[in-house]
Amino acid sequence: MIIEQRLITPEIAADMLTRNDGNRPLRPRTWQGYAKDMLAGKWRQTHEAIAVTTSGRLINGQHRLTAVVHSGLAQVFWVAIYDSAETAMDLPIDFGARRTISDILKEDKPHVLTANAVFRYAIIRHATTPRPHETQYILRQARSAIADAVAVSRSRERFRGSAMVRAAVVCNLLLDRGSDSISRVCYKGLIESYRAWVAGENARWASVEAFNKQLPSMDRNFTPNTFCRALFAFNAENSGFKVIRISAQQEVEMLDELREKLKPLFPDLFANAKATE
Repeated sequence: MIIEQRLITPEIAADMLTRNDGNRPLRPRTWQGYAKDMLAGKWRQTHEAIAVTTSGRLINGQHRLTAVVHSGLAQVFWVAIYDSAETAMDLPIDFGARRTISDILKEDKPHVLTANAVFRYAIIRHATTPRPHETQYILRQARSAIADAVAVSRSRERFRGSAMVRAAVVCNLLLDRGSDSISRVCYKGLIESYRAWVAGENARWASVEAFNKQLPSMDRNFTPNTFCRALFAFNAENSGFKVIRISAQQEVEMLDELREKLKPLFPDLFANAKATE
């Protein structure tokens, strides 16, 4: 095996990708994130090499090469050239446990999952898992609200202890947060109602009881509509509502309104999202 540094231009990257056989499907969010870093001048070379065989078959590095093509910018990479036509399955690549965002950030898993759910449902449209620095940013900006919600959300029941419902609670906590006495009362009332709901107890708020009654028939696949129902139920302004009905149009309007309210709290995320639209 030979390892050397090479300047990979978009043209070279495109040519290397024509011999990309047997790799896993491309993950758009991965290469788009790499391309965004390259365009912003934030891309950094690491020890991980792009791997090819002597015949030019690509073994490792398809996301980085795709990012080079789409960014239009050349990058320097380590390139490992294997002597024989080994496949990715045969190579001595580290197949150990994949590092999670929790591992990278050294944060408790429930806090990370909550931040990820806030990102996925409340901030970025149609998003999946955020990148580590995005999760870290949410944790930094909303640490106290996330900690308060996590502290009362321990449940063996999958839906009651889900990060999606917890994220809806966190969004309401962030919007209720304030120094005046009314805000403090709303904040404490929300935490208590959420704690009671997680524990399966009788909640103080009619809206939470209405949400609870819908559980048997509710889509529990963690959809945006379910998130919106939780967002509505755990909002102090809606505490007197005994029925929760949210249409597709109302769902869009609720999420748009929520994003507008969250922009001042997460300006960097919304700025980045707008730049990549």
